[in-house]
Amino acid sequence: MSRAAALGAAVCAAILGSGALSWTAARSQTSVPAAPSATLVEPRACAGCHAEVTREWQESLHAQSFRDPIFLAEYRPHPVEDCVACHAPLATNLVAPGEVDTREGVACVACHVDAAGHILGTTWGRPTGSVPGRTTARGDDAPHPVQRSAELGSAAACARCHEFGFPPPRDRSMGYDPTVLQQATFTEWRGSRAGRQGLACVSCHMPRRADGHVDHRMPGASAELLARSVRVDVRATREHDGVAVRVTLRTRDVGHALPTGDIFRRLIVRAELGAESMSSELRRHFGTSHVGDALVTTEIDDTRLMPGRPRVVTLHLPPVPDVHAVRWSVSHARLDLAVARARGLPLGSVQTVFRSGEAPVR
Repeated sequence: MSRAAALGAAVCAAILGSGALSWTAARSQTSVPAAPSATLVEPRACAGCHAEVTREWQESLHAQSFRDPIFLAEYRPHPVEDCVACHAPLATNLVAPGEVDTREGVACVACHVDAAGHILGTTWGRPTGSVPGRTTARGDDAPHPVQRSAELGSAAACARCHEFGFPPPRDRSMGYDPTVLQQATFTEWRGSRAGRQGLACVSCHMPRRADGHVDHRMPGASAELLARSVRVDVRATREHDGVAVRVTLRTRDVGHALPTGDIFRRLIVRAELGAESMSSELRRHFGTSHVGDALVTTEIDDTRLMPGRPRVVTLHLPPVPDVHAVRWSVSHARLDLAVARARGLPLGSVQTVFRSGEAPVR
């Protein structure tokens, strides 16, 4: 047996022995700990044959999902088991970061192994009669059996951890509106042109190269991806009481709200004229309201950038003598900047400026 085949057999045995190691199982059955054999299917076990994919994954937010300082700053004061289910799906039901091995975050088997222990892929294989829509790799195709799964690359697969409601209230604290989702990326996608055309999340976030390789860095709010995704037009006009800066933002090939996901994320539009500055945030706004007989926290406004809908932000600056150009920027922030400072987080780790420039004052 070749080294690759031996490694593949060991990996396959470990996965099949572990049984219910899957994103689905971890998301819906967070009280079920991973089997001890799960340690044999850490990413380094896959790296023997999938070195490039593993290197890319190591750069991803999936790999860092339970080590991310912004996540930990919010999680540690209020640990919730459901957070572990998606940020470290191979961890046990022990939610304290020091009590479980959460270093791997969302690792290979979280997506590539189903609840029955089958190893899933998107390209290899031949039709199998056992599971509709799947294929099984031939013995000479891979060192371990692989079932081809259309679901693996689908938006529905991503929705398991990228769309969910608010948790129930603790003790007697005020609850959230049950009709409002905490994260609604899948719903946003279904209402977009990308969703109507069947362009799944992986089309942008895991592009396939000409040689068939799928990029596993899975960029989200990277400066490069954001810059490609938003067109910005800026016009600065003199008025009797100062300068009006009109910033028009449009999405480009985006299949969800921008930003999407966590409720603390926002776009910050900023303009400066000399020492004067003004900014506006595009985000979800929450307040209290009655739903039936209950007073709950609910969404009262949503100013985020939506696919296919231009968003115009107008900023008014006081007059500044001898300054004839406005400096502007658009950034993505993962937290309110004041909260980030209070948490002791470097602003550079929270805020990403992805578009900037100057506009003459006319």
